[in-house]
Amino acid sequence: MLPFPKSFTAFAVLQLVDAGKIQLNDPVVKHLPEVKLDDPGWSQVTIRQLLSHTSGIPNPTIVPPANNLKAGVDRLHDWKLQPNPGEKYAYSNANYWILARLVEETSEMEFSQYLKQKLFSPLGMNDSLTAVNSGDSVQGRLKAI
Repeated sequence: MLPFPKSFTAFAVLQLVDAGKIQLNDPVVKHLPEVKLDDPGWSQVTIRQLLSHTSGIPNPTIVPPANNLKAGVDRLHDWKLQPNPGEKYAYSNANYWILARLVEETSEMEFSQYLKQKLFSPLGMNDSLTAVNSGDSVQGRLKAI
């Protein structure tokens, strides 16, 4: 779902930490109460654990497509944590779907606009852009055959 580097997402999250809008040890549900997982441990998962892939969120091979971050994160409702939060490293793309959604909610901007205004433009990255869905049409991008 997110065809942009996770480093951009992490940078955006750390900008919000630096601005005092969130803290790394905040539970994710403090800022995204609408995000639900079918696991009682979800309420304890922190922003730091999402960033470091220690949240316990699984990484299924097949995930239905979503047209935006909210829809992407909403589909996690029946997922269970594996292992428990903080127990060990376990890579999952979903950690960064949730973090990108956190950036949207906290900044009150669409994620792609946040990156453009707060990351790409200030750094002079004028040819950089992002698409939320890997199927989004991007002018100038080569299509796979």
